Amino acid sequence: MPAPHRRVEALQAKGVEDAYLYGDPGATGGLQQLNAFFLLTAVPETYNLPRTPSRPAERVAPSLISGLATVAGLALASLALFAARRGDRG
Repeated sequence: MPAPHRRVEALQAKGVEDAYLYGDPGATGGLQQLNAFFLLTAVPETYNLPRTPSRPAERVAPSLISGLATVAGLALASLALFAARRGDRG
């Protein structure tokens, strides 16, 4: 048995019934690999962690699309303002 699991069992034997591993592979909502886990004794929100962990790599594509859309919008707005100023001079 891995050391973290032994630590949970030791804490539970000492009366800390709420001790558990947060981010344990397979134990958190089907997440197979979080690359980290924490020994908690309260709900994850107490430690400023989300109730169900997710891997940061899963949030890259939506963030990238949002960022690119913002850049495109700013570029179009800049072109429109540049064209309007140029039209005023002519």
